Amino acid sequence: THLLTAFPACRWQSWRAASRHQQAAKTTYSYLRMHSFTLRVCSLTRSCVCLQVAVLAGGIEASAGDENAARALFLRAYQLDKADKQIYTVWPRMEASVGNHDRARALFQAGLSMYPNNTKILNLYACFEEDQGNVELARQLHRNALDIDGTSMTAMHNRWV
Repeated sequence: THLLTAFPACRWQSWRAASRHQQAAKTTYSYLRMHSFTLRVCSLTRSCVCLQVAVLAGGIEASAGDENAARALFLRAYQLDKADKQIYTVWPRMEASVGNHDRARALFQAGLSMYPNNTKILNLYACFEEDQGNVELARQLHRNALDIDGTSMTAMHNRWV
C-alpha cells in the first residue's frame, strides 16, 4: 500500500517541477524579448555603441524570427568593427537559415579572409557548404580546421573527414 499512496505524490511533485520549469522558460523568454526590444530601439536609432550588445541582440532577434531587425543589428555591429570574429559566426548562420545563401557564403568568406586559421568559422562554413550539397568543399574546409587544431572542441565532429 505504500507504493500506491506514494505514486500520486510523486506524480504531483513531478508535475509541479515541470510547471515551474515551463514558467521559468516563459519568464526567461519574456525577459529576453523585452531587452531585445530595448536593444533594437537603441541600435536602430544608431545610439548603440557597444559591438557585443549589437551582436547579442542580433542573435536574439534571429532566434525570435525577426530577420530584418537581426540584420540591422548585425549591420550596426559590422559598422562598429568589421574585424570582430563573432559577426562572422552568427550573421552568416542567420542569413543561411532564411534562405540568403549567397549572402551567407560571402560573409563566411569575408570572415575567413580576415581569420584564415579560425577553426570555428571554418567548421561553420563547412557545415553550411555541406547543407548546400558542396560536399567536397565542406570536406576540404573540415580538413583545414583539423590541420589547424585537431584537438579543438569545434573539430571533434569532423572526424568523418
